[in-house]
Amino acid sequence: MPQSAALGRISSALLLMMGLAVPATDAGSRPTAPAPGANAAAGIRHAPGEALADREGFVTWRTLAGVRLAPQGQRWAPQFDAGVLALDQQDVKLQGYMVPLGLSEMQDHFILAATAPSCDFCLPGGSEEVVEIMAVTPVRLVYGAIALSGKLSVLKNDANGLYYRLDNVRQIE
Repeated sequence: MPQSAALGRISSALLLMMGLAVPATDAGSRPTAPAPGANAAAGIRHAPGEALADREGFVTWRTLAGVRLAPQGQRWAPQFDAGVLALDQQDVKLQGYMVPLGLSEMQDHFILAATAPSCDFCLPGGSEEVVEIMAVTPVRLVYGAIALSGKLSVLKNDANGLYYRLDNVRQIE
């Protein structure tokens, strides 16, 4: 075998091992598109985490799920139930799991999710199952459930695809 052909095979093997190249396959062996209803962003649906029990005086994640997407001109926009719209700009209590947006032990800007993430930096569920948090004083990064209070904003046209933000947040427990 000529030296250039041998180097080409070694280079291809190294690239494959490093994950920088994809072996050629026939069309029949390629993965198919995700099933409808799967995570729209990546075609992946993570196993759901354990749901928290409802608590008196807290807005439930079931309530925040009162939203659907509807066509609006050239795009899709969230359409919120009356119960969700009634919470806009109200002081509320929420419980959930922290998804950090930074590497610090103390977080003043993070995501609160209905269920625990299944991996680092993976958001569980869809936009109706997460709330952007803007804390008054930083909250210690924890992996268990936390309870928070703050002013809820229902986001009708967020550039990041979020439906909810909680401002002036304080940790309850």
